[in-house]
Amino acid sequence: MITNLTSSGLSDRYERAINVLFTPQAISFLRQLRASTEDDPQFVDENEHSLRPQVQQILNQGGIIWDQQILDREWKTIVMEAIVRLRCTEKTSNTNQVL
Repeated sequence: MITNLTSSGLSDRYERAINVLFTPQAISFLRQLRASTEDDPQFVDENEHSLRPQVQQILNQGGIIWDQQILDREWKTIVMEAIVRLRCTEKTSNTNQVL
């Protein structure tokens, strides 16, 4: 159950988890995932067994410790939302450099 929805429709716990993926310790991992999903849109699904533990470790290091069942169910949603936000951030950054 999602409570305390933000304007983007995600709960505060999702927002905190997404923000952890943008920390200096995790951003290179997120950038690699973005690049991999551009080459292969099914990359996350096809590599779930190796990616999920990495995401869990990053979240844990960032202070996000969820019940294993919740993590198993929600990690892809968090990762995919973070990738979308990274793409938007990079597009905006590239557009500003051109201007």
